[in-house]
Amino acid sequence: MLTEDELSFLAGVFAERFGDVGAGLLKDMAESLKKTGDLIPTYSKRLQQLYTYGYDVDLIAKELARESGRSLKDIEKMFDEVAQEGYDWANRFMTPRELSKPH
Repeated sequence: MLTEDELSFLAGVFAERFGDVGAGLLKDMAESLKKTGDLIPTYSKRLQQLYTYGYDVDLIAKELARESGRSLKDIEKMFDEVAQEGYDWANRFMTPRELSKPH
């Protein structure tokens, strides 16, 4: 069994490495934004994962804007568009089957 000090040390190592991974993902996304002008689907999924793991959406948006040279308003608009596309896609599967069957 690990001591409290060992657990604390391992938590710090994990947080540092996870932070590096998140920073790397944001840098990759920013490079892609510079080249394509848009968020590709793979990166929208990664954004969702970063959010799930506790990253602040506002900080993500600001960092992407800074790294990509785009305005914060542009980044927020892209986030909205990606969210709407995901919603539209998923909504097709959310309609209860019973309502679509003839009675």
